[in-house]
Amino acid sequence: MSVWSAVGLSRLVPVSDLFRRTFFRPRLRIEYREGTPCIDINRYDCGDGNGEINRKYLRLAVYNDDVQAAQNCQIVLHHIQEIDIKEGRNATVPYNTPTRLLWAGEGRGENNKGIDLAKGGPVYVDVLYAAEGKTEQYMVIRDCNNRRLLQFNKRYRFKIQGTANGAYQVIFVCDVLMKDTWQGFIVQKPESLMITSVKWKIENR
Repeated sequence: MSVWSAVGLSRLVPVSDLFRRTFFRPRLRIEYREGTPCIDINRYDCGDGNGEINRKYLRLAVYNDDVQAAQNCQIVLHHIQEIDIKEGRNATVPYNTPTRLLWAGEGRGENNKGIDLAKGGPVYVDVLYAAEGKTEQYMVIRDCNNRRLLQFNKRYRFKIQGTANGAYQVIFVCDVLMKDTWQGFIVQKPESLMITSVKWKIENR
């Protein structure tokens, strides 16, 4: 079973603050595991008269590894790149505004509204789903805008950011290889796996 995760790392702080920040600061962790529930296949009736559609979801598990609740926890899709391994180049997908991803089971959501995450977990957040309807197959990014920007037979790199009040941000990066059908996508580690925390903001100015 393939498993990998990203955690919010600590940084140097004054000695007087070390105890408080170490033991009383929420610590977020984002994790992917092969199989259910990170990969979920279901049927759904949209109520548009076209009958049921098949959907395959990609979800991530979100944990709070501290004793305090992580308030206003949000998981945001920061940006997407199209990856061409053979040609050795990346192309930025026109996903220009980082937007909150929807929690599993959340129908519609406000972009800047998070949830309070109790100690432990997991709580699952949706990244995307691939679907098969009567006349077409398509992919939907499960953010607050439910955008359709992705194509089949492509490889994409997702950079996802987790935040909560008082917590260090955590960055999770994964590649999704889209094959030629709705059932065919595969989640992979990037060629160079990136697990970063607060340094990410400085390194990506």
